Amino acid sequence: MPDQHDDQAKDLAGPDLSALEQRLAAWQPAEGALDRDRMLYEAGRAAAGSRVRPWQIGTAAMLFALASLGGLLAVERMQLVRERALLAQERARLNEVETALAAQLGTTQPVPMTPAPLAPIPPAEPPAPDSYLALSSRLARDGVAVSWPDDVRRPAPEQPPARPAEPSPRPVPLGPDDVRRVLEL
Repeated sequence: MPDQHDDQAKDLAGPDLSALEQRLAAWQPAEGALDRDRMLYEAGRAAAGSRVRPWQIGTAAMLFALASLGGLLAVERMQLVRERALLAQERARLNEVETALAAQLGTTQPVPMTPAPLAPIPPAEPPAPDSYLALSSRLARDGVAVSWPDDVRRPAPEQPPARPAEPSPRPVPLGPDDVRRVLEL
């Protein structure tokens, strides 16, 4: 059979082909069917390969950060427990020393350390009866218009001497009921 293929290849190839071209022309497809599904499956696997996707990198980074922070938290907690144990030991030794000192001095119990009482805060001075705070609190309490208290004397504003020929009008201060006068300004 190989002689037959060689003869056919020589017949097809012609005299102007090189030796390589003659060998290629002699090749025939293998007998058997092509498994199309298997070929597509293998092509898909080859295309997917072992690429690392961004979500995989992000997940790995978050897991690393979580493990690191968890480790730091565990170390901090252990140090806190250790410091509390040392503080308890120090307090116990201090209590023993205080008890021994009290026994030497003849007192029955050590004097507990209590903070000094705070000095009382002096009461605040009440606001002046014509102050804004007093008037607004009266207005809020009574819900009516508040007038100036009668017992309070306000100093008269200093005015320059007026000319005797022209009487100047005296300005009247605005009161809480003078809404029209405020709107006319």
